[in-house]
Amino acid sequence: MRYRTIAASGGATRRPGSRDFSAANVSTAAVGRDIDRVIGIDHFHMRAPTFAPHPHAGFSAVTYLFEDSEGEFENRDSFGHRIVAQPGAVIWSVTGSGMLHDLCIQSIAD
Repeated sequence: MRYRTIAASGGATRRPGSRDFSAANVSTAAVGRDIDRVIGIDHFHMRAPTFAPHPHAGFSAVTYLFEDSEGEFENRDSFGHRIVAQPGAVIWSVTGSGMLHDLCIQSIAD
């Protein structure tokens, strides 16, 4: 196993959003060559249903719902899996040759 240290830090690039959804992304451009090109880090703020069913294929998606999140969400896929994620939950989806996936806000404090 090869261990690496953090050689650089960088900021996330904010993407246009709204009250119900905003996102920021950490890219290789932000931190340099020391981040693996196949790892994407996105930070979402969701207050309403945002993502219609959409395909995932050929990668793993790891979702973490921060412990101080305002609500919970439901993660569903075309294989019939349904997981309600509460604050502090981690969901690891392995997509293989493909699946449809969507997120649905279950509850949110206003």
